[in-house]
Amino acid sequence: IIYEGRNGYCDEAEQEEIDLTTVFEAGSLTKQMTAAAILKMDAEGLLSIEDKVSEYFPECSFADEVTIRELMNMNSHIPDYMQDERISDIKSQEDVADLILSMEPEAEVTGYSNSNYYLLGLIIEQISGQSYAEYMEENFFDKIGMLHTQMGCSDEEKSPAIAGTESYPYYLTYAAGGLCTNLYDLYQWELAYFRGKVLPEQYFSEVLAADGIYLYGLECEDGVYFHQGETMNFVSY
Repeated sequence: IIYEGRNGYCDEAEQEEIDLTTVFEAGSLTKQMTAAAILKMDAEGLLSIEDKVSEYFPECSFADEVTIRELMNMNSHIPDYMQDERISDIKSQEDVADLILSMEPEAEVTGYSNSNYYLLGLIIEQISGQSYAEYMEENFFDKIGMLHTQMGCSDEEKSPAIAGTESYPYYLTYAAGGLCTNLYDLYQWELAYFRGKVLPEQYFSEVLAADGIYLYGLECEDGVYFHQGETMNFVSY
């Protein structure tokens, strides 16, 4: 660590409650972690990333046209559920799943779509028999030492300084953007990731060779790996 610091616009009392260990919503930084879980399952023979979506959701219209690999790399034709006008009627994870699976694929590759990663979370649950959050904690966060990280963060668990800020409900963000973490936990994740301790070797090699593409929940340009996250009140990078 070369530099660490904090600043903000909150009043003096709140400033005392926000420090470098404060947990925040990290939005789409979740995606690299969801992809890591899928690749772990592939390496263990629990699924293949070349599987068609029809093996998990035979009822949807695009099931025979999209693979798990295409979901991870944003190469499907599935529209983004977060941009759908019906999103205001959503009340549960089941509602979001039904909405995505009822969508008609677009003629051209849609590009960045949260729907891809929502479906990946549902696949993780189907294969593991656990909730997505339980699987991530047991197989990644606990092992890496990310002691303050979880999927979804209730108002009671937030720092008093940010409690009460409006948030998307967890069932809406889920495997596409439900990560709650702090600076040091995220640093532990990145150390483990780029030391080859997160992804299976064959996929880590693929990531290291990437340039100018979206691959497994990360973007890479000129040797810089990055991702942005955004929730109702927070932005992460």
